[in-house]
Amino acid sequence: MPAPQRLYKFFSDARTSFFDSPQFLFRHPEQFNDFFDCAPQIQGVYRPDYIKSFLMGSIILRAKIPPLSPMHNDSNEFYNTFDAELESKCIDLFKNSQDLAPQIITFIDTPKGQKEFFEIDKYKHLPRIINKINSQLKNQFLAIFCLTENATNKVMWAQYANDNKGFVLEINTENNLFHEIKDKKNSLGCLKKVAYKPISKARFVTDYITPNGDFRYNALLRDAIFTKQTIWSFEKEWRIAFITEGLLPSNNVTRCDAGLLISVPSSIIKGVYLGTRASDEMRDSAIKFCTKHDTPLFQMVPTPDQEFTAEPVIL
Repeated sequence: MPAPQRLYKFFSDARTSFFDSPQFLFRHPEQFNDFFDCAPQIQGVYRPDYIKSFLMGSIILRAKIPPLSPMHNDSNEFYNTFDAELESKCIDLFKNSQDLAPQIITFIDTPKGQKEFFEIDKYKHLPRIINKINSQLKNQFLAIFCLTENATNKVMWAQYANDNKGFVLEINTENNLFHEIKDKKNSLGCLKKVAYKPISKARFVTDYITPNGDFRYNALLRDAIFTKQTIWSFEKEWRIAFITEGLLPSNNVTRCDAGLLISVPSSIIKGVYLGTRASDEMRDSAIKFCTKHDTPLFQMVPTPDQEFTAEPVIL
């Protein structure tokens, strides 16, 4: 999906320095306000149809996790243990049956059958494998920049602009910054819309395993970055992300505790919106910036129906 020509970025009042030195902060996921942000949405290790296939005697697909994965050392042990438990459960339930196949097909689709088989997956093994995946993602050298389609949302003004004391920038997404980061090493580096999904629509670990048994870590990484729970859908978010490992500081890139500061041309800013509680100092800085670069300036004002609207400021 092509990105809108204009997107918006919320800033707190602590970032007033932007008007003197325009920089975008690309954050590591651990800096985000949502604890579960960039944690993969996974509802189980195996899909139910895999469990059926296994119990019917199909060839067991065992994942070969890449060496850098924290799951690598015990992946075979995990799959062997899990499959053995399924087999043991099956034999125990139908030990008096001459032909297991019809019994399994009928039983596994019942609520009792799902509880018997899937709780081994969901409640015993899933937490352990999720923790390992989350650990690897947290140690990944990631930098993410978040934008939104909506500059007037009152929840976002309260949450991301320090109770309406900050400001919002209207940004031209046609700038090369949002299109030239992507390369062979940074396959994530293009502006992409965040998808909002309930956990019931989440994937299974086996969805990230190829037919030849390879673990698709990059696919899982993309889904983790660009998928959030539906409770956040009001944000209408777009993101650009890239892997920073091996990236050297330059005139345009500076490392900081929160991530990376990337200098941007003032021409990328197509509008500035001041919060209803913006200080006089911030207002003066914004007026100087907008006057110098011929950028429209707006003041957010409350409406009778308790929403915000943007009114132009005459420079």
